[in-house]
Amino acid sequence: MILPDVWGEGALFAYSGLEGPTPYTRSLVGHLSGDRIGVVFPRFGLHSLLFRLEGHSDLVHEAVASDFLLLRVKGGPDRAWKELFLGFVACDALAGRTSTLAMPYLSSDRPDSLRRDGETTLCGGPGGWFALVVRTLAPNDVRFALAMDADDAAEAARKAGRALERDPGALKEEKLAWFDRLPAPPAGLGDAEARTLAKCFSIMKSQVCSPEGVFRKRWTTPDRLPHAMCWLWDSVFHSFGLRHVDPALARDALDAVFDMQRPDGCVPISVDPTNSPFVETQPPVLAMGVWEHYRATGDRSLVEARYADLARYLAWNRAHRDADGDHLYSWLMRENPNATNRCGESGMDNTPRFDDGEAKAAVDFSCFMARECEAMADMARLLGRAEEAAAWDAERRAIADAVNATLWDEADGFYYDRRFSDGALYKVKAVSGFLPLYAGICDGRRTAALVAHLVDPQQFGTDAPIPSVSLDDPTHEEDMWRGPSLINSAWLVIQGLRRSGRADVAADLRRKLLAAVSFWYLQDGIVFEFFHSGNRISPARLPRKGDPIQPYFAHPRIAPVRDFGWSATLFAALAMEPEAAADSAVVAAGSAGSER
Repeated sequence: MILPDVWGEGALFAYSGLEGPTPYTRSLVGHLSGDRIGVVFPRFGLHSLLFRLEGHSDLVHEAVASDFLLLRVKGGPDRAWKELFLGFVACDALAGRTSTLAMPYLSSDRPDSLRRDGETTLCGGPGGWFALVVRTLAPNDVRFALAMDADDAAEAARKAGRALERDPGALKEEKLAWFDRLPAPPAGLGDAEARTLAKCFSIMKSQVCSPEGVFRKRWTTPDRLPHAMCWLWDSVFHSFGLRHVDPALARDALDAVFDMQRPDGCVPISVDPTNSPFVETQPPVLAMGVWEHYRATGDRSLVEARYADLARYLAWNRAHRDADGDHLYSWLMRENPNATNRCGESGMDNTPRFDDGEAKAAVDFSCFMARECEAMADMARLLGRAEEAAAWDAERRAIADAVNATLWDEADGFYYDRRFSDGALYKVKAVSGFLPLYAGICDGRRTAALVAHLVDPQQFGTDAPIPSVSLDDPTHEEDMWRGPSLINSAWLVIQGLRRSGRADVAADLRRKLLAAVSFWYLQDGIVFEFFHSGNRISPARLPRKGDPIQPYFAHPRIAPVRDFGWSATLFAALAMEPEAAADSAVVAAGSAGSER
């Protein structure tokens, strides 16, 4: 059994919907502290459960998981190793055991609210209360529990008292047993990648939320901090990794997206359990996700249940995002000219593709729709609907013809968006230009031209693939979708290369991607939302629509999200592929050669 064992400032710490209810507004969600041993809870202020290390000579991390910690502290008169364990027992309570070498205490940005009553320490105020109960049974047996209540200090204390009754040894075994049930890493997967895979599985567990409100089954979020919402394309990407934990859980992640669907067929960009304030949608990958789930599991019931819903969804896209019927799709632009996120609907938030604020025929939206039509045709054939399959095939061909005729630049050998205002190509060389590979609509000549861009180290051939904007593009920056590499777009391109006959290039990208994510996990203890394409700067220091706050704080300005959903799930999906052993061997050989 491999356990995640690297401490990282900002690492997610939360109770999983796999183990019990996770009410949206009443769950205790925190992140690891950077300068002390403990957990920070940025809820109605800034409160922390910390451990005062006294007289210790060494400290090791045996497990640093997303819902429990297992550390060893050396010290005391006998200079022996003592255990420090804490883990969630419910959405609003955790419990553990330590020694007098590492005594727990509460810290708060509301110090005037701190008060002690025997074994119990309280802090909080409007918005909620924290209660910590500490009971010393022996120098090497200190029991403690922390609980939160959104309304009442006395109730927080009662919850902590109940959590204190949990047997910490049994709780630890429960947490370890979950890892013991995980699939083993493929034979030959490198040690760094295997350790990162364990971390990714742990993140995936903590991002599962229980049924609530609009969600009739378990649903997933890419970030319990800071958003904690269900997002359209994120959920599809989550399903690819979750299949390796539990195919039924992967299906729940997909079903949750349909719980978001409106009566008119629209699937909005994101929803929390109570409502959806958005009029926007998000990149259409849902039909592809459903079809790939069927291909992986052989279970056609999801296709049978969701085919009609998918048809309504794609019909809404066609009616509202291809109004002129030219088979080219356009993202909805936000009106605020000063917004750092001019086109959130595209999923590429602050990409320079939309700096001019104009609506465009978008190469990525059009290619997503082509791939969705292909998946729908496959599903229609599976269901014996030959005429519908033919119609979906025809729509896919029409989109492919329009993209190749209108969005391809022969001189550059690249695909771009085209402005509606003057019909000119808007030449930002972005990762979106490779999505015709994903859609499978490139001929051999265009594929070769795209691959040339992809492997050029002055453009997209970077150590951490694939930069969201080419290195030689004048708009390239280090801010989120303006230059850094994101795993989901790299995953889409890898799939496209494989279907386009360039498995060799796909394998190289995959190896680099796994190596880059693993490097920063072992360095910083985090699986990040995005990465410096040159792999030289910690993602923690990259801007995200503005400079990151140091030290890490989840609010008010969001830094690169830590322990991000699709980064974890797509890493797992790629790492668990059968060819992982051969890829890792090549990486190991290359690393050894560079060191010499």
